[in-house]
Amino acid sequence: MFSRRTNWNFLSNELTLLRERKILEGKPILDVTESNPTKCNFDFLFSEIISSLNSEENILYSPNPKGNLQARETICKYYAERDISISPEQIILTSSSSEAYSLLFRLLCNVNEEILVPKPSYPLFDYLAQINDVAVKHYRLEYDGNWQIDFESLQKNISEKTKSIIIVNPNNPTGNFIHDGEREKLYQIANENNISVIEDEVFSDFRFQILDFRLKNSYPISHISHLHFTLNGISKLLALPQMKLGWIVIQGESKLQQEAISRLEILADTFLSVNTPIQNALPKLFLLRKQIQTEILQRIQSNYNLLKQQMSNSQCSILNVEGGWNTIIKIPNTKSDEQWAKEILEDENVFVHPGHFYDFESEGFLVVSLIQQKDIFEEGVVRIKKFVEKNG
Repeated sequence: MFSRRTNWNFLSNELTLLRERKILEGKPILDVTESNPTKCNFDFLFSEIISSLNSEENILYSPNPKGNLQARETICKYYAERDISISPEQIILTSSSSEAYSLLFRLLCNVNEEILVPKPSYPLFDYLAQINDVAVKHYRLEYDGNWQIDFESLQKNISEKTKSIIIVNPNNPTGNFIHDGEREKLYQIANENNISVIEDEVFSDFRFQILDFRLKNSYPISHISHLHFTLNGISKLLALPQMKLGWIVIQGESKLQQEAISRLEILADTFLSVNTPIQNALPKLFLLRKQIQTEILQRIQSNYNLLKQQMSNSQCSILNVEGGWNTIIKIPNTKSDEQWAKEILEDENVFVHPGHFYDFESEGFLVVSLIQQKDIFEEGVVRIKKFVEKNG
């Protein structure tokens, strides 16, 4: 009755089933993985956000495959603030970054052709690739006090089937930004192998540790002779995942760029998935960006500092991050990270993500969200530390 191509096991696992059971039993769960900003008790500009949608223009339907011109011009202004020159014609609006990935996989890959994805990273890539009949190979990120690309593993996994390299800047959950030397080497490899680069920068505005050797901007792209696609959206940028608006910026060699834009325009025209009200509201919403991001950054920095302070002089340590919404707790490698997560949930009613959820190569890592409200986060961290001290 249903296709067997897709593995549906991602829908449930022992940890989430345990959580559901405890919730049904009425046990209060401290969720320190919460990444939905609308559930984290931020004091956003609610009236301004709501009023941005109050426009008579929302009654009219005038579809554009690339998206509303005014919305695309607003996005261009955002990049101009970062000294990045983008034309509205280089932008395709999407309903989400997930849809953007699907469009790009359709554009770039035939069935069973390959993309290269960082490891560890967010598990959504494997699933999106699978439902688009694309194969995934991984390249390693290695940690030596800072995270960096293992170029040996990247080059080792390039084949004649490889069509794109995905970079997440900053990566989720490791929180590392790609630095100048890495970018230069990555573009060289992409050019030599005629491989496109897909750069996911949904967390790029949330930088709270700037190191001298990290890029202040994600560009210029002038060194790439093939294709470069940048993904972003208001889910993270404006903390509005419910509004469903993302985009793709297309850059690269002129002829290839124009062909890619034309083909993406056809794909986008097939679905016209971006709703009119959010496109019309975007210019007003972007006026709120700095206020929204300031509140989130203050929460992230406060929780990160709290976490480091709580875990000092303990069996836990905190891996260095430079930005993003998540961070990693290193715990004793005395049992699997999934077993740690299940026992912490069972005994302390604290929900954490085991590292293997993000494809960590070894055991002993837990992932937590830094945007959770402070009281929940602090109590959750205290309980995690207490449990590890007792059972490590």
